[in-house]
Amino acid sequence: MKNNFRKTMSLIGPLIAGSLLAFFFYVGNAYEPAPEAMDALQSSSTVTVEETEAYYAFTPAHSSSKVGFIFYQGGKVEEAAYAPLLHRLAELGISSYAVKTPFNLAFFDIDAAADVMEAEGQIDFWYTGGHSLGGVASALFAEEQADKLAGLIFLASYPSVDLTETDLPALSIYGDRDAVLDGEAFAEGIQLLLQVEMVVLEGGNHAQFGDYGFQEGDGPAEISANKQQVLTAEAILRFIEETQP
Repeated sequence: MKNNFRKTMSLIGPLIAGSLLAFFFYVGNAYEPAPEAMDALQSSSTVTVEETEAYYAFTPAHSSSKVGFIFYQGGKVEEAAYAPLLHRLAELGISSYAVKTPFNLAFFDIDAAADVMEAEGQIDFWYTGGHSLGGVASALFAEEQADKLAGLIFLASYPSVDLTETDLPALSIYGDRDAVLDGEAFAEGIQLLLQVEMVVLEGGNHAQFGDYGFQEGDGPAEISANKQQVLTAEAILRFIEETQP
């Protein structure tokens, strides 16, 4: 018996070690925030930025916001890369929160939004969403916690679970230069939403919802990252104003 066990381990041991090595190599090559993203992590005259162990909070400095947006980052993208977009949303009066997830992969902490909701009790109406794989993860959270949400926001993303019975309104924003987003999967995913507003950003690509540089396989953008984020923030504000209970 012992000999059989040793033989088995001698065969699968290298496979396990190789798989772990490949995994840590994969997650270790995360997209890091650009310098302008790091600048947006600083408080300003209009926005207060705070960091906790679980998330970054971007809140209006001189007014109380009753609306909160919880954001899940794209796969292998450090959450700080989305600071410029969330900082801008806070300037528009929307308290925004970038959750921190293990290995920069939202699937490792799908319920991260629950921690934000518990800690930020001053918010009355919650929206959740994310970029790319982060949007998929946020939809999994919404599937179980729909009664706590006012709506969903997908940036170059879509749900992988049927949310038609939740009656949650959704906003889908993507750039027409996006070469990363799987068109077929996107079309199928949108059908899993009962009501969705579509916004196509002319000249926008996949990566420029954040500030982490060019993403492998993406199309070249024809507008700046700042312009793409301005248009995105404006679309999110309109959507929230139209759907806030």
